[in-house]
Amino acid sequence: MITSREIIPVIWAARFATARIRAGWRSRVIIVASVLLTTVIGAMSPLYTALVAQVGMVQRLDSQPLETVNITSRIGLSSLDANFYEVWGTLDTSVRQSARTSFDSINLDWLNEIDLWSESASMFVVRGDTDIPNLKLHAAYYENWEARVQVIEGEIPPSSPAEVAGAVSSELAARYGFAVGDVITLDQRGWATSRPFNVEITAIIAPLDGHDPFWIAPSPLRLDTAQNSVEANILVSRDSLLSILSNDIPQASSAVGWRFLFNHDALAFGRIPQAVEQVQHFDDALGQLLGAGQGSAPTINTHLPAVLTSYADEINLLNAPFGVLMLQVAALVLFFLLITVTLTQRSERHEVAMLQNRGALDGQIMLLRAFEGVIICVIAALVAPYIARQALIFAAPMLTHTHQVTLELDALPFIYSGVMSVWALGVLIITLRPVLKLPLISAGGSTVRAIRQSWWQRYYLDLLLVVVGSAALFRLLATNSPFAQSLLSGLRADPLLLIAPALLFIALGSITLRLFPSLTDLTARLFAGRRGAEGALATWSVSRDPAHYARLAFLLALAIGIGWFAISFQATLTRSYTDQSRYRVGADVRLFEQDVQPDTISTATLETYAELDSVRAVATGFRIDDLNLSLDGLGVTAGQFLAVDSESFEGTAYWRDDLGRLTLPSSSNLPETGILLPTGTVRLGLRLRLRDSILNRQTGEHTDGVLLISSLFDEFTFFVRVRGGDGTYSQVQLNPFAIEGVEDITDLSRFNLNVNIFAPPAQVEAETSRLQAALEGVSGWVYFAGEIDTGLVSPLTLDTLYWRTNLSNGWSPMAQRELEIAGLMPLDVDDQPLNDDLMEVETWSLTLDNPTLIMTSQFERMPADEGRGWSVVWSQRQERTYYIRYCFVSTCAIYSLGN
Repeated sequence: MITSREIIPVIWAARFATARIRAGWRSRVIIVASVLLTTVIGAMSPLYTALVAQVGMVQRLDSQPLETVNITSRIGLSSLDANFYEVWGTLDTSVRQSARTSFDSINLDWLNEIDLWSESASMFVVRGDTDIPNLKLHAAYYENWEARVQVIEGEIPPSSPAEVAGAVSSELAARYGFAVGDVITLDQRGWATSRPFNVEITAIIAPLDGHDPFWIAPSPLRLDTAQNSVEANILVSRDSLLSILSNDIPQASSAVGWRFLFNHDALAFGRIPQAVEQVQHFDDALGQLLGAGQGSAPTINTHLPAVLTSYADEINLLNAPFGVLMLQVAALVLFFLLITVTLTQRSERHEVAMLQNRGALDGQIMLLRAFEGVIICVIAALVAPYIARQALIFAAPMLTHTHQVTLELDALPFIYSGVMSVWALGVLIITLRPVLKLPLISAGGSTVRAIRQSWWQRYYLDLLLVVVGSAALFRLLATNSPFAQSLLSGLRADPLLLIAPALLFIALGSITLRLFPSLTDLTARLFAGRRGAEGALATWSVSRDPAHYARLAFLLALAIGIGWFAISFQATLTRSYTDQSRYRVGADVRLFEQDVQPDTISTATLETYAELDSVRAVATGFRIDDLNLSLDGLGVTAGQFLAVDSESFEGTAYWRDDLGRLTLPSSSNLPETGILLPTGTVRLGLRLRLRDSILNRQTGEHTDGVLLISSLFDEFTFFVRVRGGDGTYSQVQLNPFAIEGVEDITDLSRFNLNVNIFAPPAQVEAETSRLQAALEGVSGWVYFAGEIDTGLVSPLTLDTLYWRTNLSNGWSPMAQRELEIAGLMPLDVDDQPLNDDLMEVETWSLTLDNPTLIMTSQFERMPADEGRGWSVVWSQRQERTYYIRYCFVSTCAIYSLGN
């Protein structure tokens, strides 16, 4: 049981300690500052780790495609399924409330914006009375799009009234020649209830800020190019789009969706688990909310949980290095605190001697000092996390170039701060014991001669560090790299080379301290011979206790050295980040040429760009993303195809010589392809015939089947690629215009076998007889022609003939398709042939976009009585693309170019 006799000294010590701090706080400023610095460093350890992780998280999210770190959703609706006015009212409100409920609990500023959007079904574009080939437009509305664009020409909203006012992108306008004031007709043609309507182009626009998350894919101003057709948006007002969807295309399915744009600067790193959980919960809630209505199944796209989880897992691997770094800093601060408190205690010898002279016991003095330390350390432990947090928030934007830093306080900074305050309290108490053991007569301390060297100097450890550090520094300067060859012939960082500057810094500082006593003695003798006592007394006091002042000098040198280290480390980090970014980018500028004219590929020569100011080197490259590298075609092996010019690439690519030599593939001596077209060629004509080849089960041979005349019109697309003299490629579409032996080609259904596989035999026989009568005297040859772009520079070279078809024979594995190609003729302005049949040459070869999906295929000469063309026989189950290419040599390397 604790008695009052034991409590009274404790109460007295607590009251006396409080009174001493209130009365003599100025004399304890150094101690308070040292303890506060120690606790701030302790609190800064987890906060600094969180800050590094926070900045890295923001940079990781910023480096991802915007559509992967935001949320996009869509659902297909038609006016017959739902009332669009109700969707844009009640459902929009429910979606926004669900989003705010899910994400505002994490941070009110994290979910930055919710945008409603809608696009109609694609529609054909009619200018004048003619369809614009290969172009379809969507009437689209994106919430607040008017404030996100810059108007290049025209105005938003238009000053003059229009039936429907629309804005198109500058890229679309340049490609198809649209101008302000043009009136185009959009025709859906998909449903009987759809009707054409006019749209006046009142503005040509471009993104106001290309880095704005508003332009995430699919962008409101995107141009989608697929299978030689272009789809784009024409932006209209909300009321105009609602009118179009309700009145002009009520039955066609239109897309309605929401885009949830986040401000990831406002997301704290420590909230990643909660954020991932909320995003997944919101995905489920949004799916249920949108799926409850009518229309197609909702689609929700985001990779935000995967990106955040992956980054959090990577950061967990860095906790150990961060912890070691901050422990080193904490040890340095404790060393600083120990020296500072020791020096401060020397000035308190008189006060301690006075207490001892008045009968105070050593235990009472220690208890008094313990209460003083507890008061100081508790206050410092509570205040330090807030100071550390504000210091990091203030300094982080200047050091990391971020606009906003979100740093939340949890229990961990207070725990670290409390641990450091306990250590500081121990230092305050331990350093008092040597003072208590001093005799009262030596309380002044001015006459006591101190030691002249520290223990590490007496054992010459500093000289040993100089030798080791000098050897490591010499090797570092000789190799100009911190990397060393490992036993497995790999490169790794040599830890001795990395630590060499730190070893030299400590060792040289200690060696300098060896000279300090001699310098103080010499200085004292110089001042002793002069008139005046101030200099002599000061230098005499320093020379009598050189170790005390040497520690102060060493502490000052240590602080300066740490400052220089921070400056040099900043330069090291800058170089590291620069190396990484330049290595990832590969060059200072990456240029993608965009052709103004459709179906044209033109590239400027390297000399064109090399002659520009400030251009040191130029190289060409070609990349295909999302390529399936599977050799058997049965699985998916995702990859990229990259081709570079070996001769010029090394001059533009960034590469560090200390990592080894940049190895480039050798240039392939591929044969030149193409056949020269005669001067004056303006058109190309082609003669084709398509028919079934049926397998005879008894003989095992294929016999000629039915001519597929209408399929050449409806289910095939033929192109010719022509190369100009300047290297520009032009794609010429060949269109059918005549059938040999047929005058009227308006109704091609009469050439089809119009029965299904379940028809009775009598109907099949009757339909077969009708078809034979219709094909009597018809050879089946269909004539195609296409205009060559007049802008191509002569001489012209025919490079490739290719076609795409969705005609499959999935209903019968015994059927094959046979396409006969003949009569590829260059024509002049009068449609007169300028040369013999180009198909007569022998060096055409065939390739397919995916040969593994072709069941059988053969490419051979047609019979002599049919001409000098080629016959292609194949069996397929999916849409495929075929190429035949002319080569100047008998063997030619053919590349599959894909769909």
